Amino acid sequence: MMSNRETALAMIAHHAEMAEELNDRAQAMGPEGDWIPRRDHIVRYLLDNVLPHAQAEESTIYEAAVQQVVLSALVQSMLWEHTVIRDMAHELSKCADRSEARMLAAQA
Repeated sequence: MMSNRETALAMIAHHAEMAEELNDRAQAMGPEGDWIPRRDHIVRYLLDNVLPHAQAEESTIYEAAVQQVVLSALVQSMLWEHTVIRDMAHELSKCADRSEARMLAAQA
């Protein structure tokens, strides 16, 4: 069984991996070439990986953490962040401008 510290470090590492993957996909959109498939690749990653992960956190960790006064504000900010990611995925999926799509992908 992992200690609380080990669990927290594993979560931080996993979030860093997801952020790096997203950044790599955003960088691949680049200024040249057919960017629409790359945009769609980012949207699929958000919908298939990042957002299900967020939902799992919300229904497990956050439900327990929000009961702790000291963690309540953190949980609320993370819920807000998940909403922003969901909104950005939606906006990115219909974005028809490469520059705007690159900006949204970089912010997600």
